[in-house]
Amino acid sequence: RPGKSARYAVRTWHLEMEKPGWDFANPPQHTKGCGHFTAVVWKGTTHVGMATSEDGCFLLANYYPPGNFVGMAAQNVFPILDSMRARYEAILAGPNAPGQL
Repeated sequence: RPGKSARYAVRTWHLEMEKPGWDFANPPQHTKGCGHFTAVVWKGTTHVGMATSEDGCFLLANYYPPGNFVGMAAQNVFPILDSMRARYEAILAGPNAPGQL
């Protein structure tokens, strides 16, 4: 959507955890429908670079080191710690949250 920020995109990608849904107890072998979410939270990823087109219609994310390797999700994507849940939910609900289109 034109004019949306990188922050908005990352928040939207996190929502893939719930829709279509990510089963932490039984992660799939591939990340169909949840690939943005798993890339954002992949254990080994330490840097994310983002850029948008001048008109705001396209956003590119580059992860380093890259993740989302087939068959490796169980070792690299973990549930939210209870101690972090409130902070995580506040970030998702903050200004320009995906639900506030």
